[in-house]
Amino acid sequence: MALQVVKCRSSWTLIMASSTDQGPSFIQTRLFQRSHSSIAPRKSSLSNCNEKSGSQQSKPVLVGSRKSGPELVRNGKKYAPVILKQTRYLPTETKFASGIVPSTATARKAKLRSFIDIVPPAPITIPNLPRDEADVIVDLNKDDISRILENFARKPLVRELSEQNNVNRKMFHAAYKSFRNYCLHASPLDPCIAVVISDILNKARDVDSLYPYFIDHAKRVYPHLECEKELKTLSDLTKPYNWYPKARELFRRIHFHAGPTNSGKTYEALQQFYQAKTGFYCCPLRLLANEVCEKTNEKGIKCDMITGEERRYAVDADNPSSHVAMTVEMVPVDVNVEVAVIDEIQMLRDQSRGWAWTRALLGIAAKEIHLCGEEAAVDIVRSLLDPIGEHVEVHLYERKTPLTVNKEALKKLDNVKDGDCLVCFSVSMLFSVAKSLTKLGVQPTNHIRTISIW
Repeated sequence: MALQVVKCRSSWTLIMASSTDQGPSFIQTRLFQRSHSSIAPRKSSLSNCNEKSGSQQSKPVLVGSRKSGPELVRNGKKYAPVILKQTRYLPTETKFASGIVPSTATARKAKLRSFIDIVPPAPITIPNLPRDEADVIVDLNKDDISRILENFARKPLVRELSEQNNVNRKMFHAAYKSFRNYCLHASPLDPCIAVVISDILNKARDVDSLYPYFIDHAKRVYPHLECEKELKTLSDLTKPYNWYPKARELFRRIHFHAGPTNSGKTYEALQQFYQAKTGFYCCPLRLLANEVCEKTNEKGIKCDMITGEERRYAVDADNPSSHVAMTVEMVPVDVNVEVAVIDEIQMLRDQSRGWAWTRALLGIAAKEIHLCGEEAAVDIVRSLLDPIGEHVEVHLYERKTPLTVNKEALKKLDNVKDGDCLVCFSVSMLFSVAKSLTKLGVQPTNHIRTISIW
């Protein structure tokens, strides 16, 4: 035979010619083991590897108790010469060694645990009543039960149906082992299973008839199979509307009040909010929530206010009101109401806060939802609600008063007039402008015919 073994640490090659006997000799075996050891090979009298020049003819060596020339003799049997020679190191020759010692990547991969390892099969309690106390409908032989279950497990159709029910091969073996153990040792055996096995023995049914009882047993062994479909549905990030089962139980009516500022769209939506028995008002600003809360209470309708900063109750925390005005991040999706108003719906396209409007649109459990915003947001709202099957009824509004652009800048606060609105983009700027207006004798507020600050 021809055998070549390479030790990567020091490039030694063992070359063995054909032998006249079966199996390697004692010297060949030792040389083979030494070439794979972690210790550097010792100098041998069989090699001339350290010589820079010379003939490659083998010298006489002592084998056993006899001296040998070109041939090796042991126990009266002759072997071809064994020659050790030093070769150049080749990267391809390390394949044999890499197969012996696993690489780091292979070791890491072996440490990874599959889902089946994390969720082990659950133990099943087997009834064990005395035979005289058990109600045995059909007297079955354990050998017959074992033979039928063996034929059942080998059916390709059974494996295929199990795969469709998310029972892979490893789970199938564990579930079958538990099912077989139950059928053989249960006292009494489930009457339905006993009747089916009896019919199979009488050739009245096929072994496939056991599958419904097997899959029920498999779901007891692996309880997650019962809700695996729901888990996959809820974890699908491409279908966020499935995250709100409370809202999906309702057939909601969606009204989109589209129009520019000062067109009356929010006013019309709030009329439905006032008339409802229960309702939510969602908006982007605490100031808007406060305004709607005050107006609702002035109409004699108890309304609470909830924002990220405070909670204000019309009565107290133990007696919540039927109407709530809140910032959109605070809206609950597990409470049923009659009417919900979502203001500034076009904000769902915002990169930082858009998630809150998307959550409110898909998740509010209200019979009737009124959306207020720009007409440009109609298409994106429809694209979000079309997969649910909810129709969007659009109401268009026009501005009540004309809007004209002033040709001159305000320049200074002395030029403000009654009815002007000053927009500030920070809290510090807001208080600074309010303080400056107070010094000028102007009282800023948010009522009509006075100066408003936002």
